[in-house]
Order: sequence, then structure tokens, then C-alpha cells
Amino acid sequence: MAGAVEITRTHSKVLRMDELLEQIRRAADQAGEGLFLELLRWHRAVVGLADFDPRTHGAYRGAIAELGDARAAELLRDLRRAARDGCHSGTVFFSFGVRGVVVPPLR
Repeated sequence: MAGAVEITRTHSKVLRMDELLEQIRRAADQAGEGLFLELLRWHRAVVGLADFDPRTHGAYRGAIAELGDARAAELLRDLRRAARDGCHSGTVFFSFGVRGVVVPPLR
């Protein structure tokens, strides 16, 4: 039975990330691609992940999945906050509750 529990947990985790990815996609549409990329790169840097090439197939999905559930949820909160507050590149509120540093747009 232990094997069945592991399969269920794995399946549950896959569903959780799929749900997060869909919510992040919707929030990114509202915030804009530039801000989305800025926040995604910032969250990846915080956890020590390397930059990624957004031009490759599946790059966003893979880059977000590498963050893990907890950090992806923080990315989602930041995107929603930015969309709600009308933030634009250069003035970002990060999820740790203080005003973020000014980050020039990455092009």
C-alpha cells in the first residue's frame, strides 16, 4: 500500500502545479509579459536557479516548475499584486512585504 500512497501524492503534486501554472498564466496576462519575466527571473534567482531562455519551447512552464510549489505560489501572489496595483517594470512589490528594488527591464 505504501506504493499506492506515493502515486497519489505524486499525482496530487502534478495537479497542484498544473493549477498553479494556469493561475500564473492568467495573472501574467494581466500583469504583462515584461513584468512577468522580471518577476519570474527574480524568484528563480532568490532560490539559486539559473536564468532561462524564454524563446525555447516550454520555457515558461519548465522555469516555473523548477521553482517548486511554494515559490510558484509566491510568484502568483506577486503577479496578482502587480496587476491589482497597476505596477509596471521598475516598481515591483515582492511577496516578502517590502517594496522591491528597482529592477531595469530585461530585454
